[in-house]
Amino acid sequence: GLAGFSRGGTASLMAAAKEWQLLGGASRFKALAVLSAAAKDDRNGGAAIQTGDFSQTPGLFIGASEDQIIPFADVRSLYDRGGSQCMLFEIIGGNHSQFKDSDQRIVTDGQASIVLAEQQQICREPCTKTYGRRRNDHGGWWSHSLSYHACSINTRCVG
Repeated sequence: GLAGFSRGGTASLMAAAKEWQLLGGASRFKALAVLSAAAKDDRNGGAAIQTGDFSQTPGLFIGASEDQIIPFADVRSLYDRGGSQCMLFEIIGGNHSQFKDSDQRIVTDGQASIVLAEQQQICREPCTKTYGRRRNDHGGWWSHSLSYHACSINTRCVG
């Protein structure tokens, strides 16, 4: 599987798209977990980042309600381009800074209303389950238990 945060999440989407383009069903990447991935290039006038078609790879998309670096709408726009086996979560009260391992807030980021450890714990379960599951014989990926357990009081399961 592939995982990435911020621009690393976008790079993961690009890698999944390229791998599928080259290898099709033989792609090594069976799952994606992207945390607050960039959909637009703020260094290039806000142009959409060309990720390619990553829709064949099941994905978990996680964003945060107070993220001012990469707004949740951008994460949602990437999710909308994913395939039917994608899930979208919004961490209520989380921000961009708290996806990393430091409690130092990036100056231009929004103020989180939850603490670093809580945001990381909210992310941990669905990310762990993303890589702990395998596709079943019917092409399914996500279990109902994943969406039930991943949603907590500070998480909104959007898709």
